[in-house]
Amino acid sequence: NSTAASAGLNASPVNNSNINSSSYRRDDSTNNFNSTTGSLGGTIRSEEDGLSAAELKDMGNRYFESGDFRKAVRMYSKSIEKDPSNAALYSNRSAAYLQASKQMGIDTRTMALRDADKVVELRPTWFKGYSRQGDAYFNLEHFNEAIQSYERG
Repeated sequence: NSTAASAGLNASPVNNSNINSSSYRRDDSTNNFNSTTGSLGGTIRSEEDGLSAAELKDMGNRYFESGDFRKAVRMYSKSIEKDPSNAALYSNRSAAYLQASKQMGIDTRTMALRDADKVVELRPTWFKGYSRQGDAYFNLEHFNEAIQSYERG
């Protein structure tokens, strides 16, 4: 899909029947942002909990391709819970955060930057982390930092 390709996502086909928005249940007993999972409050429990990190990433890619960036963020977050040292997951979630602001009803640009920083931390020689940093800085209107990140990549 051209959307995934233009965003530089690591896309692979996934069976759309696995995606069911009604399968989510929310526990709103907490209302804090969890920086590891990307959750804005409560714990999301669903039938996706039994899937592998790769399967969750594929679902996130499918949601991203379809324009459902909020659900893409959720799937990448669940995948990160299972594989927290995978830079590609943070990279994909960073791209999703940049697109998700309107759907999530909050400014997600700093979350995108945080994930881009994590990509650089995990894989400092991978150009995509610097590209994600540049995109986040650009969207935050920190143009000098954006240029520096793009140049490092």
